[in-house]
Amino acid sequence: MNLNPRFLPDKFLIWAKRNSEKNYSPRWIVVMIDIFILIFSFYLTYFILDFLNVKPINILNFYEKTTLVVGLNFFFMYLFKTYSGVIRHTSFFDLAKLILTILLTIIILLVVNKIFFHTNGSYLIRVPVLVIYGTFSFVFLFLFRLSIRAIYHYVNDVNRSKFLKKILILGTDANSIAIANVVISNTNSPYEIFGFLTINKDNLTQRISSKPIFSKSKLTKEFVEENDIEFVLINKDSLTRSELNAWVSFLMELDLKMLKAPSIEKLKDKNISGGFQKIQIEDLLNRESISMDKTDVELQLNNKKILVTGGAGSIGSEIVRQVAK
Repeated sequence: MNLNPRFLPDKFLIWAKRNSEKNYSPRWIVVMIDIFILIFSFYLTYFILDFLNVKPINILNFYEKTTLVVGLNFFFMYLFKTYSGVIRHTSFFDLAKLILTILLTIIILLVVNKIFFHTNGSYLIRVPVLVIYGTFSFVFLFLFRLSIRAIYHYVNDVNRSKFLKKILILGTDANSIAIANVVISNTNSPYEIFGFLTINKDNLTQRISSKPIFSKSKLTKEFVEENDIEFVLINKDSLTRSELNAWVSFLMELDLKMLKAPSIEKLKDKNISGGFQKIQIEDLLNRESISMDKTDVELQLNNKKILVTGGAGSIGSEIVRQVAK
């Protein structure tokens, strides 16, 4: 689920950011929440059994059973320090410890049940109670940790996105998608992939790497300004010379900055911000650039009225800018 930060209260984001910057949440809070989850799981178990008309064994009253089961469960949680890890970095190892504490709790209670049955002819607690309780307690403990982790990463992404530069990827071919995935997976990237740009109008309802696809006609000045888009990343290898010139002319009219992407191999080996370079006039020429003596050119053009043919194109517009200097 993608939440829009604009719909979240600023106070919540500020509070969450402050807490996400701490090394860890106070352990006593985690302990209290875990105990509450265990008690709630036991109450829910009896509520379901009562709904199914399963009568409890009355050797111990409900509160004594709660104390016995939850107390034993928490003893193993304390023994294995399930509350001591950083919740937002919960790993499979932490989940394995949770499973172990619950299994040991159920096994010990089953043994006690068996002994009590042989000595008194009755069980202390029904076996289905232990099974349902164990399932509920693990699920809720797991969801609690999973929720904290998800909230932490979401708040970090929200705060980080405020400083990222929005960028469009030109093209939907395999190379363009691979480049986008490199940017998305790099947590140090200064760019945020806003979407993919294509001249085709097919499959615009689909998404690539959870990012939307926009047609060329969708890209207007109003659209660019409304979404704060700054850059378009161009993979030169996927375009012909005429296609590249056409796209550059179009994007220049929208005041978008254009970056050219290196190969995937080079991009993985470099810092992303250093791997992307601005499109140069040389990239639009079908030859090597020619060095000119600018002093002689300035003498020829100074105080003259100049007409530049093709000034609306990508190369002509650059000539206009150079002459205007």
